[in-house]
Amino acid sequence: YLIIPIFMFLGNIMGSFPLLGIATVQTIKGNGEALAKTGDLSGLGLDTNLSLFLMLLTFAGTLVGLWFGVKFLHKRAFSTLIHSQAIRWNRVAYAAGLWFLTTVLLELINYALYPEGYEWVFKPAPFAIGFVVSLVMIPIQTSFEELCFRGWLMQGIGSLAVIRAVPLLITGALFGLMHVANPEVAHYGFAQMMIYYIGFGIFMGLITLLSDGLELSLGIHAANNFYGATIVSFSSSALQTNTLLRSPDPDVTLMLLGSTIFMIGVYFMLSKKFGFAPISSLLEKQAD
Repeated sequence: YLIIPIFMFLGNIMGSFPLLGIATVQTIKGNGEALAKTGDLSGLGLDTNLSLFLMLLTFAGTLVGLWFGVKFLHKRAFSTLIHSQAIRWNRVAYAAGLWFLTTVLLELINYALYPEGYEWVFKPAPFAIGFVVSLVMIPIQTSFEELCFRGWLMQGIGSLAVIRAVPLLITGALFGLMHVANPEVAHYGFAQMMIYYIGFGIFMGLITLLSDGLELSLGIHAANNFYGATIVSFSSSALQTNTLLRSPDPDVTLMLLGSTIFMIGVYFMLSKKFGFAPISSLLEKQAD
């Protein structure tokens, strides 16, 4: 476990080579001002879709590093980070569809009530290219985060913890801290955004533990980020992409309240569909 992060770091460096190469060339040319802005590569003279691809490519390298470590150091099948037996792909698809379609429905309701809060920014060609890039690359990014936090780390910490609530809380906190450099944190404030990210991490960990598998969180995380990259964006988002609509930055208090209610609703729908273990099971002592 102490060595595998080295493989992930090396994989991240390898995945960053194309972006680092372009950034170096542009900086030499005097176009490197945006390097100081997290997630903003516009100053490098890069197309938005190319920037997105290069940024997400770093996660592909990190995912390869995790795969290498699990396979050759842990000597176990990589798929066991998802489920101990066969991967239940129907759960991935169901969770992704539920999250995406419910988000679209709620957005349509909000659009009908407050149409002045949205700006139509759809451009056919850039959107189409960005859609394909997002469809291919965002699941790689979100899958790495899920496989790392709710798979590899949660299983490792869980093997040492007495009760399952311990890895749930630790991985949720680490997931939140991983996003500390996101532009939303600087815009809204550290405390507010850590509540959101850690809350989302705990929610994902909760459905992973109670459904005995990573499939639901894989689907939800991919759908969540894909939605933000293709449907509605806002100025402080970490993903600056070619979307259909653009909205003003949301009120952080309403965002936290709305996201909490949304996650609770999705939890109960998934629990009813797949028969989750009771939450009380998180406090039971694990068998030796």
